[in-house]
Amino acid sequence: MLSTALRANALFSTLSALIFVFGASQVARLSVAEEVLSNLTWDPALVVQVTGIGLIGFAAYCFWLSLNEFRSTNRAMGVIAADLAWVMASGVALYFFPDVFSGVGVTIIGGISAAVLGFALWQWAGLRSVRE
Repeated sequence: MLSTALRANALFSTLSALIFVFGASQVARLSVAEEVLSNLTWDPALVVQVTGIGLIGFAAYCFWLSLNEFRSTNRAMGVIAADLAWVMASGVALYFFPDVFSGVGVTIIGGISAAVLGFALWQWAGLRSVRE
């Protein structure tokens, strides 16, 4: 179960990364409120693109762990912690900076966070089954 959860996380992260890297401008335009976007002195697409590049590494790590699940249970805890950190950071961003994001942006961030939380819970269940 842990191996399957890690591979699903790797696939989701890869797809998200590809969208973030190659569609950074569109994602930024959809996610950031129009009035905020017009006043920024920095390019939010760059943040989206860098996040996508980081996700490529994360996806590769998840996939590698899925191939070595019985030797990497402690490392799987690191993936779970990273997933939970993503969820918490998303919640903090939405709570403390609600005016920065458009309605579509809130939906995107919330949807991704819900999926990532699902992966964390699935991986946790898989980790428990490996340890038993």
